Amino acid sequence: MNLQFNQIQTIPQLNEKDFNQLEVLNLSYNKLNYQCISNLYVCKKLKTLDLAANNFDQLPHDMFELSQLQDLNLSSNSFSSVQGNP
Repeated sequence: MNLQFNQIQTIPQLNEKDFNQLEVLNLSYNKLNYQCISNLYVCKKLKTLDLAANNFDQLPHDMFELSQLQDLNLSSNSFSSVQGNP
């Protein structure tokens, strides 16, 4: 699914049934931040996720929830840290 260049600022709560077959998601060149990534965790078959050129300054510590992820593009973001375990 290609959603690049849409000025998306947040990812709503998703229904697992609606996205259970999604393997590729391109959200590059939007206005997302790290806090909305957790709403993608219902996409259990997600293998490729492009988050380039968004507003990420850190990553959540629980990204391992995307257990099938093989390709993650985070280029052109302004990272300052990777969030550690609480």
